[in-house]
Amino acid sequence: MKIRKYLWILNLVGAIIIIISIITPTSYNDTTSTFYYVWMNQIGVDIDPLDIYLLRTDLELVTISTILALIIFSSALMTITLTSMYIRNSIPFKKLQWKTIIFAVLVIISTLYWIIMMESFYNEAGYNHWVTTGGGYTPFFGVIGPFIGAALIVIGSFVRRK
Repeated sequence: MKIRKYLWILNLVGAIIIIISIITPTSYNDTTSTFYYVWMNQIGVDIDPLDIYLLRTDLELVTISTILALIIFSSALMTITLTSMYIRNSIPFKKLQWKTIIFAVLVIISTLYWIIMMESFYNEAGYNHWVTTGGGYTPFFGVIGPFIGAALIVIGSFVRRK
């Protein structure tokens, strides 16, 4: 089929979705009169007075969150780089396939770890983070996008056969 020839586009679209999700908020709180957004690297924005500050001053939380965001961002960049090298016939499809799948799994694991880490850090303080566990924060594209992008990368890597 001719469409299989162009399925590398799914890898690029998935990686671009992951990069966009890194720069969008991961969760928001609308239980107060103002919106409060949280990014993956623990930067929070309160929309009413437009304050930008670190969500937590806990050095461990900020460090781990920043490392996870960098892992997700670099995995998406490596996927774009490998797909570009494949388009130029620099690497064979088998190498592209397994490396991009590894990067997609790394994105999924890092995002899941961040979700669980946020809940556990809030639990230590006696609160809950996510709405499903009784907190006030609703998931936003920054935490949903990596799963969508990783799924597109896996689909683009498995569907195409030579």
